[in-house]
Amino acid sequence: MTYHNIKFLFFFAIIAVVSCTTPTSGTRGDSTRSKSDKEPVIRVLIAENKLVLLLTISGDFTLKAPEGSYVFNPEQSGIKISNKNNELVFSSESRSMKFQSGTKIFFIPRDQSNSFSVNGISYDEKIEIVLENGNISIVSLLPLEKYLTGVVPNEIPSYNRSGYEAVKAQAIAARTYALKRMAIRSDNLFHVYGDHRDQVFNGLVNRSKLATDAVIETKGEVLFYKDKPIDASYHSTSGGITEDYASVWGDTTRPYLPVQYDAIDEVLSSESPYNRWQFSFSPGTIEKKLYKWLKLSLPDNKSDRYYKERTVSMKISERTKGLRVNQLRVQAGEYELILNSRQIRQFLANEEGRNLPSRLFTIVREKGDFLIKGAGFGHGVGMSQYSAIRLAERGYKYDQILGFFYPGTKLLRIY
Repeated sequence: MTYHNIKFLFFFAIIAVVSCTTPTSGTRGDSTRSKSDKEPVIRVLIAENKLVLLLTISGDFTLKAPEGSYVFNPEQSGIKISNKNNELVFSSESRSMKFQSGTKIFFIPRDQSNSFSVNGISYDEKIEIVLENGNISIVSLLPLEKYLTGVVPNEIPSYNRSGYEAVKAQAIAARTYALKRMAIRSDNLFHVYGDHRDQVFNGLVNRSKLATDAVIETKGEVLFYKDKPIDASYHSTSGGITEDYASVWGDTTRPYLPVQYDAIDEVLSSESPYNRWQFSFSPGTIEKKLYKWLKLSLPDNKSDRYYKERTVSMKISERTKGLRVNQLRVQAGEYELILNSRQIRQFLANEEGRNLPSRLFTIVREKGDFLIKGAGFGHGVGMSQYSAIRLAERGYKYDQILGFFYPGTKLLRIY
């Protein structure tokens, strides 16, 4: 399918969607569980697999261990945490303590105004410090709503009041996503990663009043499907069409994440830097990528063999229901590589190592190079954040936005 054909398909779908469909509210209701369920505590992994960590504190903190509690104050600000002979060592200018591997160690602020920083990011909640397999990890333990105030501003633009309903939709999606992960990883050291592997949590950094207001106003509201929190996937920009869950992760049990034509994104989301994009790769660059991927040594540039005419090609051999590339064949000389959906964006990363924005693209040859023309950013499943903002600007409420991107779900307040 050519790029022009895809654009025609988008345009045709837009006319149909704009003419006869608007986002509709998801089913709403009150849950009896809202009378009894308390706000849960979430465990967020904020540092992992470190040999040495440095904590900088502001205010008094208590280090709590099975054998007793110890107070650290700002005069002992630079607290070095290290592994020595499989023991967890805490040391400052005036104090040094050792604990056996596997000992539960908690670091707790003695006042709500106290904070600490690790890896340059500030936090103000209770943490657990763990030594496992010779590596140090830190897990933050905090109420779910407080966690969300550190997530939402990092996941969606939250500085413009006109997009406030979208920010509220994002708060509910993030809360639902977190609850789902808490159920899946209930027996793990942590529930969620503090980075893009789950949701970006930067502690006290980049907080937003608009995002905090959105979290407060939607407190306890969660999306359900068949009495369970849904996998509330979301992404930056759909490019005009969302993707179904199965095409990305292979599980067909999530009918609330289908392919949908996203007319709002196609028509109004030009403000997204990834609404439309293109990248160019020379045949030589593609060949080098293939050799690197296959862990082969590049031929000698000076050899006659290298300078003979070589066939380098890239062909899209399969697309998903959402028109994204599902299989890409790359050939260079006698070598061929077949890339699946999870490998394509990584293979086509730019020189800085950033993955291709999305798999919604076509390939054309221009002056001998491979020109990749695409749309959107992210996996394409669930809510498109830029579309949600555009809908909010047009007057749609957060439940209508959620109802469009997660059809068939119920919106319930559980605490």
